[in-house]
Amino acid sequence: MPQFDARFFPSEIFWTLVAFVLLFLLLRQLVLPRIRAVLDRRIREMQRDMEEARRLREEAERLRADHDARLKQAGEEARRMFDESERRARERRRQLMDEWKQEMKRRQREFHEDIEASKNRAVREIREQSAALIVAATEKILRQRIHPDEAEEAVRELLAQLDEERKER
Repeated sequence: MPQFDARFFPSEIFWTLVAFVLLFLLLRQLVLPRIRAVLDRRIREMQRDMEEARRLREEAERLRADHDARLKQAGEEARRMFDESERRARERRRQLMDEWKQEMKRRQREFHEDIEASKNRAVREIREQSAALIVAATEKILRQRIHPDEAEEAVRELLAQLDEERKER
């Protein structure tokens, strides 16, 4: 095997170096520039992508801040609307209570007026009946001559009759 023969070592080393140098020059002139161009393009794309990601992150943060502000504003608006609704409900409840109290006072006043009118009517009827009975008793007494005890008894009977009529009503 010639590759293990020491006589061929210097020439093998020479041709190996020549092949290495040629391969190196070939790689340096043809392959490495293409690889460098690809790597440079990839670096530019990554930088562009990173810049785009940074821009998108900033935009997302701005949108989130805007969204948070709108959410806060909506929360405040909802709270304001709830407070306003609650205030209107309290006002309406107070108004209804005032109306109810006025209605109760009016009904109480009407009730007292009805009681007073009924009382006056009852007193008037009693007076009319009493007057009629007194007139009837007087006529009875005047028609006949009676003893004072008998007159007193007649008045008692008329009063008892008056009580019975009043109870029937």
